[in-house]
Order: sequence, then structure tokens, then C-alpha cells
Amino acid sequence: MYEPYYCFYLWLRRKNKKIFFLEAEICKDEISNSVLFKKEVLLYHTWYARSYGLNKKHTKRINAILDLQKENSIDRDSIDRIIFKKRSFAIEQKVLKLYRRIRNKIVK
Repeated sequence: MYEPYYCFYLWLRRKNKKIFFLEAEICKDEISNSVLFKKEVLLYHTWYARSYGLNKKHTKRINAILDLQKENSIDRDSIDRIIFKKRSFAIEQKVLKLYRRIRNKIVK
């Protein structure tokens, strides 16, 4: 129960909300998953991405998935895309972390 969204997910299940599950297949590395949409690979979920660059095993494994994706890619310049990026996200996270530390010291 260490991911922040788990509680929300379980709450939705308790409230009998309909969850739309994606079709997925496990990749050759037996860790990553390919998520399918209309029988085509939509994306790869590599797991343990936090250890990318820190752990040689996972870095090598994730690089193999990235190489696989490059082989199967389409001309990316022909696709219109919108990237949503919140510029203040990192600062907000630091402030929230500081707030929690202060609150925890006060409550003790």
C-alpha cells in the first residue's frame, strides 16, 4: 500500500464504481508489460522506472524496451501532440514535503 493512488482505487471498488481495465501482455523480460488497444501495443509499462540510471539491471532492461519501441515507431513528426507539463510541480512537492515534516514534528 505504498503508492498514493491505491487507497483511491480501493475506495472506488468499495463504492462499486466501474473500472475499465486495459488488456496487457507480459514482455520477454518477464517484468515489463505491453498495454494493448485494439490488439495493437499502445504503450509499455516497464515497472521500477525509479531505479533507471541507478540500477544496472533495470536500466539495461528499460533501454531494451526503448530500443524495441524505436524499431516499431511511426514517423513522430507527422503526429500532432500536446504535452501537459506543470512547471511548478517540483516546487509544490518540496513545499508539501516540508509542510509534512513540520506538521509531524508539531504533532509529536
